[in-house]
Amino acid sequence: MSLGQRQQVEIMRALWRGHEKVLILDEPTSMLTPQGVVELGEVMRHLRDRGVALLFVTHKLKEAYQLCDRVTVLRQGEVAGEVEVNNRDVDSEERVVNSVVQMMFDQSAIGQRTGQRLAQAKQDNTSTNQDRNADESNVRLRASGLVTIAEPGECPLRSVSFEMIEGEIFGVAGIDGNGQKHLAEAISGQRKLQRGELYLGADSISQMSGKSRRQRGIRYLTDDRMGEGILAEYGIATNLVLKGIGESPFWSRGITFWKKIYAHARDLIQRHDIRTPTERTPIGRLSGGNIQKALFARELTNDATIVVYNKPTYGLDIQNIELARGRIKAGAERGISTLLISTELDELLGLSDRIGVMYRGEMVGILDNKPGIEETLGRLMTGLEITPQVIEAGPQAG
Repeated sequence: MSLGQRQQVEIMRALWRGHEKVLILDEPTSMLTPQGVVELGEVMRHLRDRGVALLFVTHKLKEAYQLCDRVTVLRQGEVAGEVEVNNRDVDSEERVVNSVVQMMFDQSAIGQRTGQRLAQAKQDNTSTNQDRNADESNVRLRASGLVTIAEPGECPLRSVSFEMIEGEIFGVAGIDGNGQKHLAEAISGQRKLQRGELYLGADSISQMSGKSRRQRGIRYLTDDRMGEGILAEYGIATNLVLKGIGESPFWSRGITFWKKIYAHARDLIQRHDIRTPTERTPIGRLSGGNIQKALFARELTNDATIVVYNKPTYGLDIQNIELARGRIKAGAERGISTLLISTELDELLGLSDRIGVMYRGEMVGILDNKPGIEETLGRLMTGLEITPQVIEAGPQAG
């Protein structure tokens, strides 16, 4: 079954017993058709009228307005605020949505402590941003009208265009599942384009394989560390050369030079502080933070020129989050062009020079990372605002 069909089955299972007092629905509409959302809303209202309490978790603001009596906003584990949904008319919808967006993205709504953390991150990033933007005419990667084909339950790219310059961190914001995965895979060569062109400098790489793109300096850190990033049952040393199997200097004419591979692994383990008994330990036995350190070590080689990160700090503890962000910044300072896909808005605001927003497979806006853009980002992420000058918002000649 497709992801959408499986989601419908899960909803049916939750509703099957009929004696529930409290029902928790976590992102139940993420894979439903518009008609499916309408039908779910009718079921929810019927259950509410029967006295059932429903907790409806969603990122979709219009659905929260249409289906809920009260909307509570959580941010970083804190309650940012609450808004009552009264008469559902046009004015009420605008009031509710604006209030929720402000609580989601306005740092004053989540307390002084969180606001200070975000302000400090921006301040730390200001000087490096200015240095990177000094020569904006040096475009390293250009995407023009990228279109992909999606499997059921996926969101394809729909004519995505943008540019990245040398040393820039280009953030990609958006609620998860709006085409970010297709974008990362299209750039890294893991997904074919149906239409559109990708240029590395002046050269088209649209038809290049993933291996050829890697040889040209393009790297990709997947969001699925265990499923795509590693071979869990193989040793760390093997995983650190996984994307270069059969290539020199570790292979020649079918011969594997294990001593070189192990020495290479010991060097990276030391330099990246990967906590492991030995270089031969199966990588799947390591903690999530140490697995991510190994992936950084594998991808951030001296010949890397473009790195695509897909949710690089997801699931990490605070210490490893800061380590990962520090490596991303250090790479950009060395001249690496960085595409940073994240669902953490504070992360994007703290690291990015510019931020593009994905919504339903389109890049609906590109904003310079300046103070006060949180609300605009929030409205773009939820489809409430579309900027018509996406291409014009890209790098301009200095």
